[in-house]
Amino acid sequence: MPSFAEWRSSYLSGWRKSFDYESKSSRLDCISFDLIFILIYAALSVAKHLSFSLAIAFIDFGIFSMLLQFLSQIIQIILFFFLLGTFIATISLSVRRLRDMGKNWWWVFWSFIPFVNLIFSIWLFITPSKD
Repeated sequence: MPSFAEWRSSYLSGWRKSFDYESKSSRLDCISFDLIFILIYAALSVAKHLSFSLAIAFIDFGIFSMLLQFLSQIIQIILFFFLLGTFIATISLSVRRLRDMGKNWWWVFWSFIPFVNLIFSIWLFITPSKD
């Protein structure tokens, strides 16, 4: 089982190599990037929905409600840019993982088809590296 430092290093490597389509990535890089993305996305989504719900609950408190609505909108903007950046990093990571598996880069287009992308991701996670 990889340590927390290895998971973190693999996740940050995915961000650092966002525009690197030439090197290779391991299964740990791919899995850690997706799992940590899910955790961060869930935390941001919960924060956004909680702040908006509290803004509605405290609608009678005026400025406090407006501050909570503003916080909800700020979190929404952060979430948008986080998703955009993750999309770019994921494409690069998938291409590097495909290179590690010995496949052509054009296989990455399977990730754009709904429901097929889930099978494609699992395939990237479980296929061993090619020597």
